[in-house]
Amino acid sequence: MPFSGFMRVYSQKKIIINLKIFVNDILSKIQQAGLVGRGGAGFPVAKKWAAVKVALGDKKYVVSNASEGEPGVAKDGYILEHYPDKVINGVKIAIDFLSAEKGYLFLNHNYYKKFHKKLAALLKNSKIEIFI
Repeated sequence: MPFSGFMRVYSQKKIIINLKIFVNDILSKIQQAGLVGRGGAGFPVAKKWAAVKVALGDKKYVVSNASEGEPGVAKDGYILEHYPDKVINGVKIAIDFLSAEKGYLFLNHNYYKKFHKKLAALLKNSKIEIFI
C-alpha cells in the first residue's frame, strides 16, 4: 500500500476512534449528570440519545416538548423563564450529537405568548423552530 493510501486509512480510523471517544464522552457526561426526561417517567436521557444515535433512518429530528400538558404544573414555564439559553443550547447539542436535520421546540399557547420573543432571539441562525 502506498504511503498516501496508508495515511488515508490511518486518518479514517483516527476519525472513527475520536468520534467514538466523543460519543462515549458526551453520553458519559449526561449519565453522570443524572439527566432525565421531564415528562414524568424520568427516562434517562443518555439511554434515549444512545438509542437514537444508532437508530436506522435517513433523517432524525429533535423535539423538545415544553407544552406543560400536566394540569397544575409549571415546571416548563419556570425553566423557559429562567434558563431559556440552556434549553436552546441543549437542543443544539442534541441536534449536533444526533446529526439531526432540525429541532423543534413545542410550546403551548400561553408559553408561546410569554416566551416567544426571548426564544426567537436565541434561535437566530439555528436549526430550531418553535411550534404550538
